[in-house]
Amino acid sequence: MVRHWHYLLLGYLVLLSPGMWLKAQHRKMQFDHICLKDGLPHSVVAKIIQDKEGFLWFATGNGLARYDGYDFTVYRPDASDPYSIKDANIRNVVQDKAGNLWIATAFEGLNKFDRYREQFTRVNYWGKDQGDRGRPIITSLMADTEGNVWIGTNQGLYCRTPQASKTIRYLSASGWKPSTKTGREICG
Repeated sequence: MVRHWHYLLLGYLVLLSPGMWLKAQHRKMQFDHICLKDGLPHSVVAKIIQDKEGFLWFATGNGLARYDGYDFTVYRPDASDPYSIKDANIRNVVQDKAGNLWIATAFEGLNKFDRYREQFTRVNYWGKDQGDRGRPIITSLMADTEGNVWIGTNQGLYCRTPQASKTIRYLSASGWKPSTKTGREICG
């Protein structure tokens, strides 16, 4: 018992310390609502992300919107600009390791946004030989830490690699064909 006196003393001092009796302060959080009158292009938002620069990106039914905390910049198709986004109905948006945004649209597939040039490029991820006719519908989108962009579709999983700038299509272990319904849809 004599050997452990310093532990007893330490315990006694901790109990007497004023910090022990302080109550935890309830942190009051404040939220700001953003709506159409603030510049949001549509009331339906499919996804929101924050990029590496701190901007918020809203995938909406009427364009892709970037919010800097004060104002919105809305990106919509512009027939006179070949570098504009190709569709206004935005379903998903992710940022890759290099800082590029990848945007899944309802009718024009995948778009890549180069934020340094402020330019959009339509990306053919399903195969050049198929054209638009057999284009899979994007159901999910994800960027991994290696810089790959994973594209889940109603016809399987695709991976866009940054090194070769090419797309790899993955089939299930059973080797299903795109025409089969069961298990072909990759959802996020």
